[in-house]
Amino acid sequence: MYTFSSNIFLIIPSKMNKKRFFVATLFLCAASFVNAQMVGNDADKHGCKASAGQTYSTVLKECIQVFNQELKLESVNKQGAADFIGAVVFSVDKKKAEVFIKEAAPSIVLNRKGKEGSYTWVKGEYTLSQAFTLKKGDTEIYKSK
Repeated sequence: MYTFSSNIFLIIPSKMNKKRFFVATLFLCAASFVNAQMVGNDADKHGCKASAGQTYSTVLKECIQVFNQELKLESVNKQGAADFIGAVVFSVDKKKAEVFIKEAAPSIVLNRKGKEGSYTWVKGEYTLSQAFTLKKGDTEIYKSK
């Protein structure tokens, strides 16, 4: 049998007193709050927050925002109205180039090859030229913006 409590507008089982019901309700609310994801509380193992647009750069060893990098790459094969944008960051000595593109998430680290004035950065089928054109095999897929 249930009783109606007009002062708090809840249906409370008659065998359960109001205090126990209130404590149980508080416990359930607190438990659901603890499991909720707080905005900005999404740091990865490097401390980078995806909600702030941060990605870890293995070359720079810090969190970066790809969209704020100086050297941006634009997709050569535009699909629809959207342009796909990538970015490149270099190690301090320029021996490594880290490329952030949608095809190779989270990034590709390329190693410098060649002589001064004609460097390329290579890893597997990806090649970045000194003119900042990225090729996959023989196909140009991104160019500097």
